[in-house]
Amino acid sequence: DPRGLWPEEAVMMGLVAEGSDRAAALARRFYGAIDHADVSISVGAAFGRALLERAPGARLTEIRNAADIERFEPMPPSARRAERVRLGLPEGLLLVFLGSTARYQAVGRAFDLLAAFRDAGRPASLLFLSYQETEAAEEEARLRGLAGAVVARRVTPDEVGRRLAAGDLGLVLRTPTIRAEVYVPAKLAEFLAAGL
Repeated sequence: DPRGLWPEEAVMMGLVAEGSDRAAALARRFYGAIDHADVSISVGAAFGRALLERAPGARLTEIRNAADIERFEPMPPSARRAERVRLGLPEGLLLVFLGSTARYQAVGRAFDLLAAFRDAGRPASLLFLSYQETEAAEEEARLRGLAGAVVARRVTPDEVGRRLAAGDLGLVLRTPTIRAEVYVPAKLAEFLAAGL
């Protein structure tokens, strides 16, 4: 499963310089491994097409990335208020971000948007949800002077629908990558099913 290993994304994220010997070596190793693997897993057709363009000998098994709509549904206003109180969220517009602080997820733009709402005099807060770490988001909020306006929570798949439904506006902010082409449609479907 090559997610997170694309040489093009490493260049785009500034991890290696475009056109450098390191970038070329990374691409040779990555696509050589894909070309010679017994099987590679492609999450969605976009990944598969991109792999076959670069590693024509790849043997792929595709699994689809999809939203389990049964896990998501809008909440009535009273339930939304109760969920916000349970999470310790302030009153006002609630922006919701689901992901991580990985560069391709552009969480910095979520903090920028929150700051813009607040600078315009609109009471707003951000609920940062992640399956992984939350400490980096909390630190970023502190550094930007937004600590009181950001609540970061680690969530399980079973909790995501309820947490999303507490919000007013779901943020799907991605840099243009192969990964985003696969994951953004599923994330948008989850947000819409939760009523955002």
